[in-house]
Amino acid sequence: MKTLDAKRVLEAALICASRPMALRELSALFEGEVGNDTLRALLAELAEDLLVPLGTVVTPAGLRAGKSAGRLTIHGESGSNEIDLVPGGLQLVDLPPGQLGIAEFRFRDQVDLGRRARHARIEVGGGLGGLLIDLRDVPLRLPDRLERRRALLGAWQAALWPGLDV
Repeated sequence: MKTLDAKRVLEAALICASRPMALRELSALFEGEVGNDTLRALLAELAEDLLVPLGTVVTPAGLRAGKSAGRLTIHGESGSNEIDLVPGGLQLVDLPPGQLGIAEFRFRDQVDLGRRARHARIEVGGGLGGLLIDLRDVPLRLPDRLERRRALLGAWQAALWPGLDV
């Protein structure tokens, strides 16, 4: 049996199972055509497919309104990248799955990132969504006027889905 076919059979069996299945039970599906080592490898592949990291979200609290809250430097495997932090917005940084980096924040004023400080270094991990820096107020405040609310929601959506016609 081809490996891809065995993976599909295994995937279907696990989806349809009403309880966890032992390796012995999974092996019986293939009537000896697939060994236990191959089954373990296929299970590991399926686990990787299912457990893809989404990324990291950083939400500093206590930002003051203004043109700039500070700067963010991402130190990653592919070098460093600097970003201006704008209060009230969302910043999406491309950080692929499996890639690790250090997010170095330098704020104008003290903010809360687990502790109050103007400078913080956080280890971040990449994922399908990358690194999301959420600089919106907590609790989230939306404008009362419909036009302004739509514009603000559109700006947040554009930050998360670049290229989408909002």
